[in-house]
Amino acid sequence: MTKRLEVHPDIRQARRLDGAFYHEPELYSRALERIFARSWQWLGPTGEAPGPGEALPFTFLEGSLDEPLLLTWAEGGKMKLLSNACTHRGMLLCTGSHSQRHLRCPYHGRRFLLDGAFVSTPGFEGAEGFPSAEEDLPQLALEELDGHLFGAVDPAVGFKETAGSFRSISSFAPLGKMRENHRAAKVCELKANWALFVEDHLEGFHVPVVHSEPGGPANHAANRTELFPWSVLYVRIAAGADPVFWLPENHPDSGKRVAAFHWWIWPNLMLDLYPWGLSLIRVDPLGPARCRVTSRSFSDRPESTGAGAGSDLRGEELEDEEFVETVQRGVRSRLRRSGRYSPAHEAGVHAFHRMIAAAMAGSAE
Repeated sequence: MTKRLEVHPDIRQARRLDGAFYHEPELYSRALERIFARSWQWLGPTGEAPGPGEALPFTFLEGSLDEPLLLTWAEGGKMKLLSNACTHRGMLLCTGSHSQRHLRCPYHGRRFLLDGAFVSTPGFEGAEGFPSAEEDLPQLALEELDGHLFGAVDPAVGFKETAGSFRSISSFAPLGKMRENHRAAKVCELKANWALFVEDHLEGFHVPVVHSEPGGPANHAANRTELFPWSVLYVRIAAGADPVFWLPENHPDSGKRVAAFHWWIWPNLMLDLYPWGLSLIRVDPLGPARCRVTSRSFSDRPESTGAGAGSDLRGEELEDEEFVETVQRGVRSRLRRSGRYSPAHEAGVHAFHRMIAAAMAGSAE
């Protein structure tokens, strides 16, 4: 029998998401189709995209959805996100970087333009109603946000609804001008469900205990969580003389000593803005109790990365990873009951669980 996942809309009355979500194979498979196949995913910086007349193959959510896709730069200067499977027999059109005007299937010679349009194929003489639009390569949704590309297989909501709040509130940050610190890039696998990693990011409740944050609980009380339809913002106030943002007068936090804006965007992307730049984290599902965490760092002020909030990202990440894996062991306990939420500190986690419950039930509200 399929497990129902329900979370009460009032955090003061709600109990947490059922523990089965974090380890039952059936629920994991349903999450892949109803959450990840229907959500926007970060693809990478625009600087890693192909140039004019080029195509770049990659696997969308490798290890879970495993969808073979192509980023291409077609004539007219438009970037496209296309299926990499030939519309004849499904052969992969590209397995490495490609710099020709046409895509040619290496199996039977079918050809396509870089915008996905079918051109020709040998051996189909006599086929009725051929060719039709179904011979073109399927095109997927592709969007750009401040120098970063996002794609979706079958998005349940538009990109503006998903990431619009981030763009409006973080418009002061010159993300498009930031350069990557490649030495800070990291990819690791954890023995934990992907959602547990997101939950850790969505609350600062653990920070004074786990990370020994300067200022302790008193400083933590000044932070706040702000909820949006498909994202959550956690605003972190500076402790002592830590570096802070210079915010324009029309910004809602103008005049406050903000040390960091911690964003989460549905379902698996974390964008942490610091005075020195951006820490980007994407957590991908690999199994009911396995996930892959990709961390990238970008900055327009690399000389400032050693001060203030986010100055010891690797140390904090290691601590979080250890705790997340330990929680995975706990949620499998036969004796565990779904706990309650802290209304003061876990509004973001509650909102995340409500989104999961809605998606798993087949609705997007």
